[in-house]
Amino acid sequence: MTAGYLLFFLTLIIFGGAAVLALAWAISSGQMTLENVAADAESIFGADEPIGEMTDMVLNLPVEAERRNTP
Repeated sequence: MTAGYLLFFLTLIIFGGAAVLALAWAISSGQMTLENVAADAESIFGADEPIGEMTDMVLNLPVEAERRNTP
């Protein structure tokens, strides 16, 4: 039972340390700047995307065909 607790806490320390190191690496390499985060959040909106019109396809059916099939 004691070995299980030791293994559990050792695993928490290893994975927690890896997470902290990964976060430190992302910050130091400039991936977590405010400009990068904002640009990535807005990257899904293309300039050629029509406003107010759905252009996605569900199950490879056009949106109009999907509307006709719904009751």
